[in-house]
Amino acid sequence: MVSYERNPSKETDPMGAGKLLNFTFLQEHAYEYLRNQILAGNLSYDVIYSESQIAKEIGCSRTPVKDALTRLHHDRYIDIIPSKGFILHKFTQKDILDTFQIRVALESFCVISIMRARDTQEGKSTIAALQGFIHNLESLANTDCVKDYLANDLQFHKCIVDFVPNDDFRELYDSHNYRIENFAYKSLQTEARRIAAHNEHRKILKAIETGGIEGCYEAVTEHNINTYQNDIQIISREFGSI
Repeated sequence: MVSYERNPSKETDPMGAGKLLNFTFLQEHAYEYLRNQILAGNLSYDVIYSESQIAKEIGCSRTPVKDALTRLHHDRYIDIIPSKGFILHKFTQKDILDTFQIRVALESFCVISIMRARDTQEGKSTIAALQGFIHNLESLANTDCVKDYLANDLQFHKCIVDFVPNDDFRELYDSHNYRIENFAYKSLQTEARRIAAHNEHRKILKAIETGGIEGCYEAVTEHNINTYQNDIQIISREFGSI
């Protein structure tokens, strides 16, 4: 196992910049390592994992691991158990409802913002990008390339949220990314859902291109209601009614 610990020279680095940069690298490395382990399905529900265990696997001290766990908890990947470690977060109906409400609020505002700017250069550029994602979704809907379909699906929504220059919007939306991606991947395993989702995305784009405020809100809400209902069915199958 490669160790990432170091001993910087105070003479060549009197302000400790190298130390700070290395610690930041360790934090990011620990975060990405754990996140990838979770996404790959290598960690199990109801198993308590310790900071020291993870630090040993990575080859670093517990401090960057602790920071990584704080971030993962914030992003809803895990639940921290004080003095013991952490477990994978089990999604609840409230989790799904929270994400539904956040998505409808943010995406509706952003879609309406694009619609209002559709005759500007920025608006036209965003609409062209959305058209590209729609084209890709249509091409992939009848194939088994679920990961490629999901990637275009996620980029479609990211393009919408990124249109509004609001870092708080992005941070709030990003904090729900794991839920969105996790459930979307499971839901999109069926061709019927891929085709339906594609049609829902087309309605959102059409509302941006030709509709008004009400049409934009209705298109976003319809898509997210269908997503919410699919997600509820998934957690019911996986965790029961929680």
